[in-house]
Amino acid sequence: MVLLGAILLLMPKNPLVENLTLEAGTAVSAEQFLKKDSGKSVSFVTDISKLNLTVPGEHTLEISVGGKTYSTVLVIEDKTAPKADPVNSATQAGVLPDPEDLVTNIRDVGPVTVSYQVEPDVSKGGEVTARVLLTDAAGNTAVVEVKLLVMQDE
Repeated sequence: MVLLGAILLLMPKNPLVENLTLEAGTAVSAEQFLKKDSGKSVSFVTDISKLNLTVPGEHTLEISVGGKTYSTVLVIEDKTAPKADPVNSATQAGVLPDPEDLVTNIRDVGPVTVSYQVEPDVSKGGEVTARVLLTDAAGNTAVVEVKLLVMQDE
């Protein structure tokens, strides 16, 4: 028992957090994994340039702290909804525009699907609000309201 206790005392404590969770697309540094700043040099042993940090998942990393290598886990989450700007448009009565034509400047770390939340009624003239639904690969959604002028041919 005394030998086991001595071994445990000689084993360096892991100065890294067990895991670190970041939003997809966020920059990462080795220092972020430290439990507290020890003043020791910190660097990645794992080549993180080979990791796709825009896709949710878990990555086991090795990090050197003061010349000793430790393991930790980087968890990538995507909890941020996509964003886009509305493109107010006009259409003829009975002609439903493609929802992708009603938004521009889509922003997200991954691909975004564009659809109508509910198809607007463009059967008669007037102004309607089209609700364009943005859905990213992680299932986050956002709705962009777009003014749609429906012109009736008389």
